[in-house]
Amino acid sequence: MRPHGLRDRKGYVFPVTTDARGVAHIYNSVPLDLSRALAEVVASGVAAVRLDLHTETAASVIRLVTEYRRLLAEAVAGRSSAEPLVSPSTSGHFFRALT
Repeated sequence: MRPHGLRDRKGYVFPVTTDARGVAHIYNSVPLDLSRALAEVVASGVAAVRLDLHTETAASVIRLVTEYRRLLAEAVAGRSSAEPLVSPSTSGHFFRALT
């Protein structure tokens, strides 16, 4: 079956999948990666972080989970990373102010 996607005005393709219940899911054209903001996320009082890795290979999942665990430990200790783990990636609207 051919993969489906929505193309925006800039030419980015947003993959679309349908789950077993027939619910459509639209994904960003690049992965969301807040690894460089984990210190801020932890400081906000978040008790858990979810990684949605269902499109990744097994090797990639192992690498990303290992790295996120390391970065979370550093964030809890008050240290943070300036570089995202995934490139290209987006931080979505995380750094945009609410207006």
